[in-house]
Amino acid sequence: MVPKEKAIVGLIIGLIAGFVCGIQVKAEYVTAPSGLNVRSEKSTESEIVELLPFRAEVEVIRSGKKWTKIQGGYVRSEWLSDQDPLEGMTYMGTWRITAYAYTGSPCANGSFPEAGYTIAHNSLPFGTQVYISGVGFRTVEDRGPSWLGSEWCDLYMGDTGSCIAWGDQYREVWIVG
Repeated sequence: MVPKEKAIVGLIIGLIAGFVCGIQVKAEYVTAPSGLNVRSEKSTESEIVELLPFRAEVEVIRSGKKWTKIQGGYVRSEWLSDQDPLEGMTYMGTWRITAYAYTGSPCANGSFPEAGYTIAHNSLPFGTQVYISGVGFRTVEDRGPSWLGSEWCDLYMGDTGSCIAWGDQYREVWIVG
C-alpha cells in the first residue's frame, strides 16, 4: 500500500473506531473573513487542498493548539469557533451592492477610501461595520445617492475595471455589534 492509501485506510478505521467507541466529531465554524485554507499536512508550506469560505461548518476530527484535523486535511485552529461568527449580528436582509472607484476626493467622513475596507451607505452612522456575504467585513465611511434607499451600499473598489467587473449584485448583509 502507498502512503496515501494507508492514510485513507487509517482515517476510515479511525472514524469507524470513533463511531463504535462513541467518540463524537464536533462541528465548528470558519471565522477567517477571507476563508480558510485546508492543507495536506500540518504546515503552511504544505499543499492547499481546498479553501473553506467564511462561516462554513466543518466537522473536527482532532483539535490541536495550532492545527486541527478535519475531513480532507488540516486547518489552523485559531480560525475555528464553536459559535456561528454571525451570531449576535443583526441580519438586514438582501441588499443591492454596487461599486465605486477613486475620485480624488475624501469620503464624507473626511478620510480617504480604502479598497477592501470602505463602503458608502446613506443612513448608517460612520464607523458602522457590516458583513456582506461573499465580500467580507466593511466599514461605513462614505455616503451615496439618497434615491438608492437604505437596502443598498456601495463598495469602494479602487479602480474602474474592478467596479465594471463587479456590476450590480445582491447580497445578504449583517450589521456587526
